[in-house]
Amino acid sequence: MQFTPQQLAGAGRYSHKTRIGNWCEDMSIEEVKLNDFMHKKNKGTLLTVSAGLQEDVTLQSVPLSYSADGCVRFGDSVQLQSLATNGKLGCNTFEKLALDAESFSVSCALPGSKTDQARPAAARTAFVIEKYADFDYPDDILRTGQPFLLGCNPSLRIDSASGMLENLAYLSSRIIDTNRFAKMSNHQEVSVQSGNVKYAMVWTAVNVANRRYQAAGAPVQANQPIVLLHKATNTPLACDPAYKIVNDFGTEYEVACHQYLKYGKTLNLINEKVGSCTGDVRQRAELSMNQWAFVTSQSPADAVDERVFVKMTPEAIVDKIRNAIKARGSHGFRGLAKTFAIIDDRGNGVLDAEEFRYALIDYGIDLRDNEFKMVLNVFDANGDGVISFQEFLQTVQGPISEFRQSVIRQAYDALDANKDGALTKADLANVYDVSQHPDFVSGRKHKGEILDMFLSHWDTVDGNGVITFSEFERYYRDMSASIEDDDYFVQMIKGAFKL
Repeated sequence: MQFTPQQLAGAGRYSHKTRIGNWCEDMSIEEVKLNDFMHKKNKGTLLTVSAGLQEDVTLQSVPLSYSADGCVRFGDSVQLQSLATNGKLGCNTFEKLALDAESFSVSCALPGSKTDQARPAAARTAFVIEKYADFDYPDDILRTGQPFLLGCNPSLRIDSASGMLENLAYLSSRIIDTNRFAKMSNHQEVSVQSGNVKYAMVWTAVNVANRRYQAAGAPVQANQPIVLLHKATNTPLACDPAYKIVNDFGTEYEVACHQYLKYGKTLNLINEKVGSCTGDVRQRAELSMNQWAFVTSQSPADAVDERVFVKMTPEAIVDKIRNAIKARGSHGFRGLAKTFAIIDDRGNGVLDAEEFRYALIDYGIDLRDNEFKMVLNVFDANGDGVISFQEFLQTVQGPISEFRQSVIRQAYDALDANKDGALTKADLANVYDVSQHPDFVSGRKHKGEILDMFLSHWDTVDGNGVITFSEFERYYRDMSASIEDDDYFVQMIKGAFKL
């Protein structure tokens, strides 16, 4: 408790209800801390929760591919074992290396560690071999000299909110600069990076140098020494037991790109004289720090994969938005259109990216960063940073069938008694029957609310008190997107106007 100098000298104390000092600031800080705690708790980012989630995801058992003939193929799920340390290459998609990009740490798990004990393999140590789009491959067998990609295991890229599969993160490297380098050895940094495929993610497999000509295009064999060259920098992948790091999985070996070669070039001139090699043949063999082996499953049973992945695509995100709007009721699409119109203070029918995202959040559709980027790339195809919200709504709604269009046309013609192509709100209010409205049937709203809401949606174009067919059609087009059954749609329109 706080005391004033007078109270310390013997004066009376404040009662327990008196607020003294920086009480307002203290209360504000406590509220901020509580809100931050609840936000992290709901998102599962508390340290205790996050640590458990990280272990469950990264150390889960996943299958490895089986190769009857010993050849490594594109699409195989394999491990990469360092011959210098006998450890397995692993990534941690929970540890970002940069705040502005999805770049994650890579290390080499020690033999006998918790990561190494998972069978057939831990998700963080299983990688998928994929083709590089700009190369023409003769078949599905990985061959020396061919470019390829090493993607992280799909189980690491499941979005926790939607359950959909995000784009894989690929083993990547880049030339050393002042900001990017391996922290222990200062060699070329290696990471796994998501996003669009770049040349920095491309690797090639070559045999260990032996002062002899090596034929390009030989099949890469599992469990045999191989050197992985980074195509962009022509530097081999390395794991040096001299450099250890401590991460969330304990002590592991650092992985970087660096060349380790045997000393001396003895007998080079002799080999060139007898014609067994030329000056451009790799003379000095790579040391064990540069040597790796592709590890596959030992039995077909361990290669059985029962996992089912639903890939995260723009279409899947649009479906997610559509379902969220439908959950708001039959007038969900019109409500979102009103939200867009309110935020569009310029009145030009377009929103920038920030306004568009705020409108979705205000309506209760909170997309994650990667989901919002997908949607933005679809509706902002020219990259000018603005989105037409009418085009967005039409795409989310989807096309209306010709049958439903004919039903809407028939209803309008039946209400337009004098056939002048104009209806008034009073005309509609006299014949409108709310008992067939889906919100009335489900009990969401009572009769008065539905009638007021119904009339407020008409005459939206020029506000002249006359309802044109385009306004009538737009109203029921919005409702159509929330109704699956054609018979129910017909019954709703006929019952609403007693047709």
